[in-house]
Amino acid sequence: MTALWVDGCLGAVDGDHLYALRRAEECASLAIALGHPSGAAHATFVRGMARLFGGQVDEAVSDLQIAVRLERGLPAPNPILPTSLMLLGTAGCLVGRLDLARMHSPRRVCWRRHRARVGGVLDPTLRGSAHPR
Repeated sequence: MTALWVDGCLGAVDGDHLYALRRAEECASLAIALGHPSGAAHATFVRGMARLFGGQVDEAVSDLQIAVRLERGLPAPNPILPTSLMLLGTAGCLVGRLDLARMHSPRRVCWRRHRARVGGVLDPTLRGSAHPR
């Protein structure tokens, strides 16, 4: 199952969005058949990422909102949750949903120990300023 969602991620990043969507659907079907909640959550994340990278931004927002909800229900540590949150914020920017973007900005997503490094990188952009202060 892990191989399916990881392969889907690689396909999405490589620009083969249809391939990524097929891997996500295979992973989701297998996860449902096996009763594996993390596989279903990760497959939903891959589907959202593939749609985002493929230009289906509205569909990506919907998928990524579901993925975030599912990922939050998994036990920690869950390295996919922060990535899901960041992609949801990105998708929110692209569809003009700055509420989603602000909610999932690095300042709110990153762990406390990482805030000093990335905490305010996107916040000036989300406020409308092109240059960080």
